[in-house]
Amino acid sequence: MTQAQLINRGEQFAVIEGSTRFEGECVWSWQQAEGETPRRVSPITIVVASIHKCGVFWTLPMTSGERLRVARLAKQLLEVRDPECTVLLDEGSRAPSTISPVSRPAPAAEHPPAAPVSPISPQAAQRARRLHDMGHVAFAARIEGYLHAVQALKCDGTFFSCTSLGAKHPLRAGAEAAQALRVSPDRIEIEDVLPVSNILDFPATLKGWILNRVLPLHDHPLDALLLDGFRDDLAEGFGEPPKWYTLRWLKPTDSPRPSGAMWDLYLFGTDEAAFLLRCSWDD
Repeated sequence: MTQAQLINRGEQFAVIEGSTRFEGECVWSWQQAEGETPRRVSPITIVVASIHKCGVFWTLPMTSGERLRVARLAKQLLEVRDPECTVLLDEGSRAPSTISPVSRPAPAAEHPPAAPVSPISPQAAQRARRLHDMGHVAFAARIEGYLHAVQALKCDGTFFSCTSLGAKHPLRAGAEAAQALRVSPDRIEIEDVLPVSNILDFPATLKGWILNRVLPLHDHPLDALLLDGFRDDLAEGFGEPPKWYTLRWLKPTDSPRPSGAMWDLYLFGTDEAAFLLRCSWDD
């Protein structure tokens, strides 16, 4: 099912296409007759550059072509929904002015041209980045919560932890990983992408950490459905299979603490987000 509607008092719009949701900014034209209160009128202008795909905790990347396709779809659906509504597309990089007063009512086809707006301030950009990072932290907590449930089922001394490294590709997150491990960046090295299973979309070694108990007393593996739950959590958050890497400790005798008798360190994520996953066991 595909549908579109105005949201947030008409200041934004949403398009739902199957299980995917897109949102973006829209701007009304304003009309003001002499002595009367300004009122919103058609046409509505969709700001194509503002369109984004909604993930669970943050927005997902889109190409300019994808944004334009969604904008055209939104225009079609909104005009079908309300035949008296005219929707225009602003394909520039800036939003049009939100207030366009006129001295007398103008025909719907005549609307003021787009006017530039001030660029976002450094303070506003910092706030936006902080909120974005809070989404990453929440997703890391969700992954860690799932693995803690696995940890309780295993009950063999296995420990999992997951840490957000921010909005960057995992290969560029070495300094943040070192900070999370409280070591110098020159003491760890990111190795090549790990081989992944075509079915599970994450490393086979991680499958062992999730399913296999370490202690001989508990030699029965856990239900493989736990892998499906973990894979679904990752797919829902990222919108695509994450890339996996491993961290190699350059001084085996000087391992990160707490490490345990056995441990693995994974870096994973997409071009927009990186995470550190620690798996360890100690008796």
